[in-house]
Amino acid sequence: MQQDVLAISPHLDDAVLSAGGRLAALAADEQTWVTVYTVFAGPAAPPYSATAERLHGLMDLTGDPVQERRDEDLAAHAELGTIARHGRFLDSIYRTRADGSWLVGNDPTDEPDGDEPELHRSVTAAIGSLISELRPSIVLTCAALGDHVDHVRTRDAVLDAVSHHPGVRLQLWEDLPYGLWAGQGAPPSSLPHLAVLGEPFAAEVPAEALEAKYRAIACYRSQHRMLWDDDPDYRARLGRHQTANGGGERFWDVSLSRAGVR
Repeated sequence: MQQDVLAISPHLDDAVLSAGGRLAALAADEQTWVTVYTVFAGPAAPPYSATAERLHGLMDLTGDPVQERRDEDLAAHAELGTIARHGRFLDSIYRTRADGSWLVGNDPTDEPDGDEPELHRSVTAAIGSLISELRPSIVLTCAALGDHVDHVRTRDAVLDAVSHHPGVRLQLWEDLPYGLWAGQGAPPSSLPHLAVLGEPFAAEVPAEALEAKYRAIACYRSQHRMLWDDDPDYRARLGRHQTANGGGERFWDVSLSRAGVR
């Protein structure tokens, strides 16, 4: 019996870092199609913010920064055996406020205040259309551990979209590497109203799937300096974390009110 799986990733690498082993294991089943849709993968044109320019330098992105990262993502998903689809929405480092000022200030670790209601509606609609098209039995997305604005926007839009599709199971993954930085067992921040988080569980990752995940992570060349500069042996770091999680990647089931979460 075929079961389609839809994973919704904030950025180009988040799904692989956090759930790549499970995605690879699911995709290894010929009866399962696994699609990974990255929300904030839209093309960005210069001029760029000072934050974006600094990050481009850190990532050694010298051409079209988003296209280079999209190419990395396609290579990563080829390793997993999953289907990559890229959204049109801009990463927070490329977005502006209504007054034209950059959403993220000079420090890329700063998180902007306030909601982006129009963005929420547009992302929710895009995800809802994808669910209607693919008819997945399960949707996976981030728990927004670490509260990165794009992760929160993604999670909340997925919750809202799935609430209008009865019968679709929803699970949230532990955002990595945020989970490494937050400490073992750290829970996500509170969810929107009428979304109830279940107990965490570890999804087992077979050895072959784990190797596919590591090969996929290696494809994200531009991200390695930013993610692993203090300890580039990400296999060991992720392996220790997975062992502490009970030998698998960490997820939560979510129950939703079908009236919506906002």
